[in-house]
Amino acid sequence: MYQYWSPTNPKIGWGHSTWQEAIKVAESAGVKTLVLFHHDPTHSDDQLDEIARHAQARFSGALVAREGMELHIPSPVLVSV
Repeated sequence: MYQYWSPTNPKIGWGHSTWQEAIKVAESAGVKTLVLFHHDPTHSDDQLDEIARHAQARFSGALVAREGMELHIPSPVLVSV
């Protein structure tokens, strides 16, 4: 699939990781939704669609961020004790 490093497009040292690693972290953290963003600018929309399909097959809460996408995060319920 998509590699973190290749001779023609090295990314090591950029401080980024793969979508596969992001899923591992999301699973470990017990999150419900994972939004993959800061995409490789050389990836086409078709490539991002493919990444989305693979990511969602591995983690149902995975989303691929798109231009103009808005996420609404509900406010937490505060309880006084």
